[in-house]
Amino acid sequence: MSNTTDGNGLTEQMAAFAAGLSYAALPADLVAIAADGFTDCVGVMIAARDHEAVRIVERALIPPEEPSEARVVGSGRRVGAPHAALINGVAAHILDYDDSALGSHPSAVLVPAILAEGDALSLSGSTMLTAYIAGYESWAELASRETDYHHLKGWHPTSIIGVVASAIAASVLRQLDAQQTAHAIGIAASSSCGLMANFGSMTKALHVGRAAQLGVEAARLAAMGLTAATTILEQPDGFMRIFSPQGRVDTTRDPRLGADWYMRRHGLNIKLYPMCYGAHRYLDAMLDTIAAEVIAPPSIAAVHVWLNAATSRLLSQHRPTTATQARFSIEFAIAAASIAGRCSLHELTDGFVNRPDVQAMMARVRIHPLDMDDGSLSGPPVRLAISLHDGRTIDADPVAFARGHFKRAATRQQLWEKFEDCASSYSGSRTRDLFDALQQLKDVADANVLPLSPAGIAPAASGQTRVERIRAS
Repeated sequence: MSNTTDGNGLTEQMAAFAAGLSYAALPADLVAIAADGFTDCVGVMIAARDHEAVRIVERALIPPEEPSEARVVGSGRRVGAPHAALINGVAAHILDYDDSALGSHPSAVLVPAILAEGDALSLSGSTMLTAYIAGYESWAELASRETDYHHLKGWHPTSIIGVVASAIAASVLRQLDAQQTAHAIGIAASSSCGLMANFGSMTKALHVGRAAQLGVEAARLAAMGLTAATTILEQPDGFMRIFSPQGRVDTTRDPRLGADWYMRRHGLNIKLYPMCYGAHRYLDAMLDTIAAEVIAPPSIAAVHVWLNAATSRLLSQHRPTTATQARFSIEFAIAAASIAGRCSLHELTDGFVNRPDVQAMMARVRIHPLDMDDGSLSGPPVRLAISLHDGRTIDADPVAFARGHFKRAATRQQLWEKFEDCASSYSGSRTRDLFDALQQLKDVADANVLPLSPAGIAPAASGQTRVERIRAS
């Protein structure tokens, strides 16, 4: 297949990058980061495998006669690859424990899409890693062109940009040429959507599952000959300008893809708390201060936090009564840190959220706007102060980067401890086998051998070679 197109606009340049990318061209440090993305995301999927939202989607949308292409992670069931991407994408995001980067959650979209097609096509780990990096780099390329933040317009960028990135990743897996990949981008771009008004509800995770699913479908449709605008990203009424909050988006400069690796500069931020990422630095500040000062919950009169506008939009649930709402509540984050001395999956339950002492502590949290707000998602180091009943006020040390941020990277041990906690009921040594296999994904010959199912459920044999599967589909 040819790897060239007739044009040189942004859409076609990005398509040519994806079609021409090979595993041999990937720097080793990027491969290691991508493997961490797979590892962390699969662990979170397993933790959420019995969540009500995941089961609702599976019961409502998967027909009994579904093709047996790809696995639902943690269950052993095989369904059509687009539906596997959907279910696993919802599971990857429903706990808000998935990694963060580029102002979004790339692995929660890319990994479900790639694992689904990896199973369906019996792909190697190196091929899946190549697709992940192609998707991440394309995601970063699009995000880098936007001056403003999609969140401030009410868009959920993980699903807005994610569907295009997952289509690019799926195009790599299907070995589409540059023209077919451009069509896949065009198909996916017309499927982009996701409203922040649904944050704090199950539908936020559905955004992510749909992005994974629709990316897989876009590549499959393009492979079969469905066409789309091959200037969809850059044209005046196209993707970039339609979704831009203020229209201040650069659609003209040449892409930096392959010359200046975005993943090396932005990395992946591994979440160590199952909360919206906007709360993580405040959790670190609160937990560190409580530990250093030995502060007991009854001694706390008030906790003062200073939030910028973007973080306030994200942490919009001020008196949550469900775990789903609590994931977007700075008040809950502070209450969990104060009372439990942590904020883990054990605290993110409806029962804990509704405890009288937790609700009472949430009422003691005072939110203040930043005097100098630069409009960014992160802003300056966080400011937090604890007022005590004895009249003292203790200022927390500033926190610029949360633990697990790529500038304070999670260690392999921390990654394993999180994975083990997420998969605690997965069954003995199989948990460690899966962790090790994902960390060494580059050495896996066939996605179907990954132990994504509980012990006792053997992975199905592919029955076809990779080339036969691509031709048959």
